[in-house]
Amino acid sequence: MKKRLIVILITVCLVLLCFAVTASASERVAVYDPEGRFVRITYGENLPGGLYFISVFSGTETATVHGTRTLNVTDGTIQAAVPVGSLAPDVIYNFVISNQAGGEVTRGVFGIGDEDPDPDPDPDPDPDPDPDPDPDPDPDPDPDPDPDPDPDPDPDPDPDPDPDPDPDPDPDPDPDPDPDPDPDPNPNPNPDPPGYNPGPGGAVPVPDAARPGNTVVVNGAERGITVDEDGGVTVTVEFLTDAGGFAFISIPVEAALLSTHVLLGPSENVIPLSMYSDGFMRGLVTQAGKYRIAANPKSFPDIFDHWGVEFISFVTARELFLGTNIGFEPDGTMTRAMFATVLSRIEMIEPANYPGSSFGDIEEGQWYSAPAQWASLHGIVNGWDGQFHPNDSITREQMAAILQRYIDHKNYDLPAAAESAAFEDSGDISDWAANAISAMQRCGIITGKPGNIFDPQGLATRAEVATIFTRLTAAILAG
Repeated sequence: MKKRLIVILITVCLVLLCFAVTASASERVAVYDPEGRFVRITYGENLPGGLYFISVFSGTETATVHGTRTLNVTDGTIQAAVPVGSLAPDVIYNFVISNQAGGEVTRGVFGIGDEDPDPDPDPDPDPDPDPDPDPDPDPDPDPDPDPDPDPDPDPDPDPDPDPDPDPDPDPDPDPDPDPDPDPDPNPNPNPDPPGYNPGPGGAVPVPDAARPGNTVVVNGAERGITVDEDGGVTVTVEFLTDAGGFAFISIPVEAALLSTHVLLGPSENVIPLSMYSDGFMRGLVTQAGKYRIAANPKSFPDIFDHWGVEFISFVTARELFLGTNIGFEPDGTMTRAMFATVLSRIEMIEPANYPGSSFGDIEEGQWYSAPAQWASLHGIVNGWDGQFHPNDSITREQMAAILQRYIDHKNYDLPAAAESAAFEDSGDISDWAANAISAMQRCGIITGKPGNIFDPQGLATRAEVATIFTRLTAAILAG
């Protein structure tokens, strides 16, 4: 009898742990709603406005990511409902909420279970004064061989893996005079390192992600487009023509998707500007045809314990970054050629349409020749002294200027994420970059470093640039 009471108490404690998530000893921030099949998360008071990210993991942060969503803060409080259709009932999940700078805001654990998310701590609502003279006639010869397997699921194996996406104000001022001359065409014909999957392709459609007949939101309104029977969405030539040649679509989905879920276009091509957010798969479409939701995860041997793994997973799933011939090299610096190439992939340019070169130091036929020519013809990258300087590591103020020119070229109206603020080192910012840096700071795309400095001549690592392009994608699709 005593053993049975101990088992009941331990079981109740485990269930309560699964359904109450605490960021501190006294604050409950997540509750499972069995009727809506959501985990409802509420956190914070007087939080600054802007975009926040929530990531849900099983096990540690290096294990499977079960969902990454972009959140908006309302009245100083984050309120989110995470669908649990893709989550298992007997698993403890960890979640991390981070801000636009990649800094951790809070974290905790939650679980989902049967229909009652908060079982009665008194498991017998109508006890009998003498309920069972022989409470356990023989229901199980060994009801609990291990009454306490491990009541603590280890919700925070590494409470601070280094969430700051810009942890090194000067990551490597001169790491290599030619740090990545051939960053990603996969030049090595030999087998890649274990766990290395850098190449394009391999996206797997997820036809049951969206329910047939559900209404698709287009440019913020319902325009008569619904999800097809096969889970795809058909965009017609007539519709695109009426919309001016492009449209932002939002496809309602049945369960939370991952940061590695993307839209596939009519040619089975990955749509770079696509992401899951707030119950919708959102994307920018520019071609008529069928669009489908797909999973496109990539893996690299050098990112699993890196602070930027979530951002790296996001950009590589969209094939904006394809890695190097040894991995992703998250702490390697980003060259100007790499940066222009990533932008050209967002634009989905056809390299054959950009022959020749406007710069004396770029010969036609290099892996970055077409991206550099595209960027030059549209006034996005200007270079200096008639040179592009493709192998120079890009500085933070150069990134801001190039991104602002790209946004202006596309006529995007990005939402403000923060109030304008002066940096302590504003006197070090070049005149030609000052307005762009201010704009990127307001949009939350490039933020400052600790001590309220921008570090305009500082170099950016590949992981930091992955973070920036994740924010840029979220801002464009939210605009």
